[in-house]
Amino acid sequence: MDMTDFTASTLEIGKGGLSITCLGVGGGLRIEGHVDGTTAPLLAQALASAMNGRDDTYADLGGVRFIDVGGLRALAVAAARLQGGLTLLSVPPHVLRLLSLTGWDRAPGLRLDGQVSEDPAGRPQSDAEPAG
Repeated sequence: MDMTDFTASTLEIGKGGLSITCLGVGGGLRIEGHVDGTTAPLLAQALASAMNGRDDTYADLGGVRFIDVGGLRALAVAAARLQGGLTLLSVPPHVLRLLSLTGWDRAPGLRLDGQVSEDPAGRPQSDAEPAG
């Protein structure tokens, strides 16, 4: 599926699978459902489309019920490609925990709920605490 013209719409994949809604304002996305090996490439394409010509963007993850490493990687790669970064909003506790376990909560350019601090090496580091 070609996502190059993904704007102001909702993409739904599979029953109970993944729903990605382009929020229009600021190029943000609302991501709901399951992000796994089957749907992560579509998430990566939607993020790339949302990033097109932007320095930064955001993704609302409040409706994410499941995410695997492929989905986390798509978020981290998108964040690294954006000069201003990718802000993750409404991040569920299970996603925070996985980001923390993989170390991707400190990925360059990735912000959790808009709160970022820098470690002594100058890398962005989230102030969010993983649930535990």
